[in-house]
Amino acid sequence: MLGYLFLSLKRAVRTVYFPLAVAVFAAVSLFVPGIGQEEGLPTAGLCDLDGSEISTRIVEYLTENGFELCSDEESLRRKIKDGAYDCGAIIPPGFGSLVADGDADGQITFIVTPTSYAPDLYKNHIAAAVYTECAPYITAAALDGTELTFDEVYEKYRGMIDDGLLFSFELESAETDASYETERERTYTLTATSFLVLAIMIYAASDAFSSDLLPLAPRVGSKRAVLCAVLPDMLVKGGILTAAFAAAAYARDALFSDDILVGMIPEVAIYVAVTAAFATLLISVFADASKSAALTFYLLVLSLVLCPIYFDAALIFPAVEKLRLFMPAYWLWMLDGAENLLLTGVFAALSFAVAILFEILRFRHLKSGKKSSSSGSFS
Repeated sequence: MLGYLFLSLKRAVRTVYFPLAVAVFAAVSLFVPGIGQEEGLPTAGLCDLDGSEISTRIVEYLTENGFELCSDEESLRRKIKDGAYDCGAIIPPGFGSLVADGDADGQITFIVTPTSYAPDLYKNHIAAAVYTECAPYITAAALDGTELTFDEVYEKYRGMIDDGLLFSFELESAETDASYETERERTYTLTATSFLVLAIMIYAASDAFSSDLLPLAPRVGSKRAVLCAVLPDMLVKGGILTAAFAAAAYARDALFSDDILVGMIPEVAIYVAVTAAFATLLISVFADASKSAALTFYLLVLSLVLCPIYFDAALIFPAVEKLRLFMPAYWLWMLDGAENLLLTGVFAALSFAVAILFEILRFRHLKSGKKSSSSGSFS
């Protein structure tokens, strides 16, 4: 058996397509988790043309929440135009007096561009900061005419705001079962891995059956032809693919101190085995690499639509939950967090055995059909 595996290994590395596909797979596996890592929201600009006590407090709050203070309006607008700021706000002269008079609504200029990423978030920050300054005046005005004086109400309210006593939280520390830094990183990794493995294993199966095995079967037998040619080929290529992912996983851990891929190695290994079985069955059924490739394209497109990559379509169409069970690219999601990888590993081994058995039966059928055709021609 080792001799057959060695021959399959030579055959795999001799062609340019498979090593190239493995190299792409390893490179994508290494870098794709980084797509989901966000360094932070883009910075917004802020210009205070008032300089009052009220505007100073607003500026202090906003600079702690993603805003950067500019010295003048011209530089603010230039940085927004150049893309240095996502958006920007200008506090006009006399804004503190407008707040005290209850006439501050609509006085702050907010600047956005067609490429602004989070303008609503920054507008909400500004609104919260301005409302905090307006609230004491609103409350004092509402209590005007009572035994409490305006100054007493204002000072009490202002003191509560400064002490942070307007609203508090009951803090609770919760445990999590998540073993990765973010869900987005894992989602991108699952997507890229599942699609690439499916495409590469379909190619591997097509390549395995492209050799002229049918003339070989009458001499050595259908069973031996498949077990000595097809099985070693799929084992070697599946093993190389799994090893490439493992190498990328440990390389990423060494380079970025990020073990997101390391934890996925057992799942990916099982997925490669199951996908290899699927690819073998697909080629056996169609007996045509071009038809299998066409079906693979539609499976990838359907998987892209149905698998929970950016959103879960099953939340809108519940039937998707059952339909995508037949999508090979979704099977890696099913392995995610599997409590018993041994059981899924046994399933992978059995599915691959069934695929090989199916291929042996197909060879025997083709062999018998060829004999019948030869007999008819001879007679």
